[in-house]
Amino acid sequence: MSQVRSPHDPPNNWRLKVHSLSRFVFPISFSSLKYPSELLPYFQERGSLRSCINLGHEMDVAKHSAPTQPHRSDYFRIADESPALIWSAGVDKLCHWFNKSWLAFTGRSMAQEQGNGWAEGVHPDDIKMCFDRYTEAFEARERFTIEYRLRNHDGEYRWIIDFGTPDYDEAGVFKGYNGLCFDIHERKVLEEKRQSQTNFIEAILECEPECVKVVSPVGNLEMMNRAGLDMLEVANLEEAQSLGLIHFILPAHQAGFIDLHRRVMAGERGTLEFEVVGEKGTKRWLETHAAPLYDKSGKVSALIGITRDVTERRAFLKKLEYQAHTDSLTGLPNRGYFFELAERELNRVSRYGGAISLLMLDIDRFKDVNDRYGHKAGDLVLINLARTCQSALRDIDVVGRLGGEEFAILLPETDNGKAFEVAERLRVAIANSTTTLADGHAISITTSFGVTTRDGAPADLDTLIQQADQAMYSAKGAGRNKVL
Repeated sequence: MSQVRSPHDPPNNWRLKVHSLSRFVFPISFSSLKYPSELLPYFQERGSLRSCINLGHEMDVAKHSAPTQPHRSDYFRIADESPALIWSAGVDKLCHWFNKSWLAFTGRSMAQEQGNGWAEGVHPDDIKMCFDRYTEAFEARERFTIEYRLRNHDGEYRWIIDFGTPDYDEAGVFKGYNGLCFDIHERKVLEEKRQSQTNFIEAILECEPECVKVVSPVGNLEMMNRAGLDMLEVANLEEAQSLGLIHFILPAHQAGFIDLHRRVMAGERGTLEFEVVGEKGTKRWLETHAAPLYDKSGKVSALIGITRDVTERRAFLKKLEYQAHTDSLTGLPNRGYFFELAERELNRVSRYGGAISLLMLDIDRFKDVNDRYGHKAGDLVLINLARTCQSALRDIDVVGRLGGEEFAILLPETDNGKAFEVAERLRVAIANSTTTLADGHAISITTSFGVTTRDGAPADLDTLIQQADQAMYSAKGAGRNKVL
């Protein structure tokens, strides 16, 4: 009699304790009959117990007072029919038996496989590992699991998984080893393919010059490539994880970063520019593009971000902006940018009220300076005049070079009387200053000022400029070096 019992079946007088390929024999009583019964475990591919094979032998109570132990050949008879590849070795470590499935797989005879003959079919790259692990486990009487390639009858090497278990008799005497093997070639090939794809992706990420990172739903850093770690100036991922991403972000940008993470975890995409400081103190501007990662159920499982260092780009754009807005000689706002700033201030005054004044000034007889000393000397005079004006004005005042030797000054929150005082103070300061040339010559100049004020009455910028310009030319006509 033979039965197959699942480990999930109810006991019903069974005492099941199977944890290896060793045999367990116990009697089972049914009315007038007794069955000496023996369990052989049957494993799944990964080695977990799938079911047990029960060998039972009928015995008449009247003829026998105790169960008779089944012959060892019973095990081999059952194992011989198993679809699994099964082998058995003695205490000498040599294999003495292989089941039909093994022999059919290899296409070799029992005699060819016995002893260490089976090793002839093991892939050359796996043979040393296989023997080392087998010998180590054998001497320690431990169970082992080995994955190796075994040549089949067609000459193809196929991956198998081998579960080896020490075998003891009923008296606890070690009898050798039994092994149970399964063909896992398709699974192994798939694993290797996936690993190859993983290695390929990892290689790309490590070569990627931009930071690639994955952030968990709670904001923990899960992955970051080498480029990202270099931006943070840390040695490895573990160091970055221990410090936390928020540690590197300057306080002014932390709220924006947290909000971006929140929006991405809600399923949105987002972009953010923020400033970080590395562990070595280097500050960088970064631009990140973030998107949600989804799990199999469609739930957002993480944030993936692609981040680039935009420090140089921002500096370049800032330089371009400066060049577009600034007079290259004096460093003052140029004509276009001065008018832009003036329009903003006029709009503010129109909305909230108050006074605003505009000064126009021009260097008297500047052509004579260029003709006598040269244009380089004239440039130095213009630079010196710009510095004199800047040092005498408030932070809220705006002075710009409109072109040539003509300048304009915007005085927010300044009535007409105060504007005249400022213009007179500047006229005197400019007249008292000198520009010293390399050859020791000192150049003195004078200027003529025109003043206009908008105090409550509506006025546009063109009107103010025209009024101030007319006043300035009136000052020149009145003898120069005056304020009108």
